[in-house]
Amino acid sequence: MNANQEQELTQNPVSQSEETNQTIQGVQKADFYKNIILFLQPILSGLNKLFVALFKHNSPSKPVDDGTFSQKTERIHAYSDFIKSASKFIWIGVIFIIIIQVWGNFSLNHISDASKRKSNTVTITIPEQKVSQMSDDVANALGKALVSARASASNNLEQWHDEVMRRVDHPFLDWY
Repeated sequence: MNANQEQELTQNPVSQSEETNQTIQGVQKADFYKNIILFLQPILSGLNKLFVALFKHNSPSKPVDDGTFSQKTERIHAYSDFIKSASKFIWIGVIFIIIIQVWGNFSLNHISDASKRKSNTVTITIPEQKVSQMSDDVANALGKALVSARASASNNLEQWHDEVMRRVDHPFLDWY
């Protein structure tokens, strides 16, 4: 090291620790990616064997099952390797579904317990004078609604009758 580099290191120790942290994080990321690749490598090789066994070029004149014993054995090994590699994902899915079900049951029980604790009843007291006035108001509103509904139905029925009469062939059904 020369004198300038030593002076920079002594003057700026924070940048050195940041560089060290970045280097450590980079190494950790690289190890993480390496572990992922090592985990996926047998699965991908199993898939590769399966696809090679399934999609080998067969001549059109030969049936699919016509092959040597080693080719059939190779195909069976490819299927079993694929099932072995897919079983990991199937188990992960099963565990994930079980965890979701347990969480759902817990949350539903928690919600139902909370609703049982909370009282939703409301008591309203109406004086007798207001009850009779409310009954009269309801009766008046029902009467107005009945008159309005009959007028609307009559009007709609007349419009429909006029529309139908325009479609009737007059020489054929004059009596109508």
